[in-house]
Amino acid sequence: MRALLYPRDQDVCLRPAVCRHRPPLLSVRPHEPRDDWDLAHPTRRHAIGHLVVEWSVHSVSIEHTYENWQAAQRSTPRRCLVDRHMPREESTMAVVDLPAGPIEYEDTGGSGPVVVLLHGLAMNGTLWRHVVADLRDDYRCVAPTLPLGGHRLAMHADADLSLAGMAGLVGDLLERLDLRDVTLVGNDWGGAQLLITHGRDDRVGRLVLVACEAFDNYPPGVPGRVAQLSAKSPITTYLMAQSLRLRPMRRAPMSWGWMSKRPVPREIMDGWFQPLMTNSAIRRDFRKYAAQVPDKATLLEWAERQRTFDRPVLVVWAAEDRLMPHDHGQRLTELFHDARLVEIPDSYTLIPEDQPLQLSTAIREFLRT
Repeated sequence: MRALLYPRDQDVCLRPAVCRHRPPLLSVRPHEPRDDWDLAHPTRRHAIGHLVVEWSVHSVSIEHTYENWQAAQRSTPRRCLVDRHMPREESTMAVVDLPAGPIEYEDTGGSGPVVVLLHGLAMNGTLWRHVVADLRDDYRCVAPTLPLGGHRLAMHADADLSLAGMAGLVGDLLERLDLRDVTLVGNDWGGAQLLITHGRDDRVGRLVLVACEAFDNYPPGVPGRVAQLSAKSPITTYLMAQSLRLRPMRRAPMSWGWMSKRPVPREIMDGWFQPLMTNSAIRRDFRKYAAQVPDKATLLEWAERQRTFDRPVLVVWAAEDRLMPHDHGQRLTELFHDARLVEIPDSYTLIPEDQPLQLSTAIREFLRT
C-alpha cells in the first residue's frame, strides 16, 4: 500500500541550496531494516513513537528500527550535504550530539592548529566560508552552526540557551570533539569571551574577537533590540521571521542592513533564515536565547572576570561599524594581559563578509607569533 502526502514546510530539505523549491509529492512506504547507516544523503530522521520517519528530498519512509537508528546516532557522526557556497574540498558537515542537542559543524580536518569560528544571531557557519577557504590549507578549521536561529536541527526542549548556557554549549562542543589549544574566533556574537567568564576556557589557547558584542552591549544596536522585542512571544517571532522573506527587509537598518557594508549573497541569507521561517522549534530556540539578556550590571561584572585570561588575544574591529561601539575595540585590548588591536577599514560588523582576506591575513599573522 502506498500513500502520498505533500509537505507543508520546506524544512524537509537540509539546505535551500540543495532544494530551493518545494519538493514534489513525497511517498510514505514500508521500509526494510538495513545495516548500512550511510548518512551522507540529504535526509532527516524523526522519531514518532517506535517508528522512524526518514525525510528525503525524494521520499519519506517509515522504519520500524528506531532503536538501531538511535544507537547509530549516538556513536556515529552524521554526514549531510553542505551549501554550495562552502569550499568544495571536503565540503561536508558533521553532527555532534551535545547535552543541549545536536550541533552541525564543518570540519576541514588535517593536523594543523585548530581554529574554531563562531557566528552571530540567525546565521550559520557559512559566514566564515571565505576565511575558511583561505586558512584551510594550513589550519584545521571548525565552524559550528550554533542554535541562534540559523540552525537546522532543533535543541532539546529543556536546553539552556541563555547567554551563559550558550557559552557552556561551546565549551561542551570543544570537549566532545576533543579540541585542545584552540584558537577561538567570534564575530558579532559575544559568546567567545564568555567561556572565560564561566570557567570553560581550559581548551582555549588563543582568542580572536572580531567586531563582537562586549561589555554591556548585548544585544547590539537597533537590530539587536528588534530581535529582542520579536522574542517576546511566538507570534512576534513568527512575524519577524516571515518578514525576512522580503529582500528589502533584509537590507533595512533595523534588520541586517547595518551588519555588512556590502549585501550578503541571497543564497547565503536564504540558508541563514530558512530554518527560522519554516520551523517552529527553531523559532522556540531563537526566543529562548534572544529573550534572556542579563542586565547591564551583570554583563559588566562578567566582563571584569575576563581579566584573568593570560593567553594571547587579537581584537579585530571594523572602522565603520554601526553596531559595535568604536571604543570597545580599544577597551577589549586593555582588558586582557596580552592583546593587540587591528582595525579593518571599509567594513561593518560582518568583517568575514566585507573584508575576508584582510581578516584571514590578520588571523594568520597572529597565529604565527
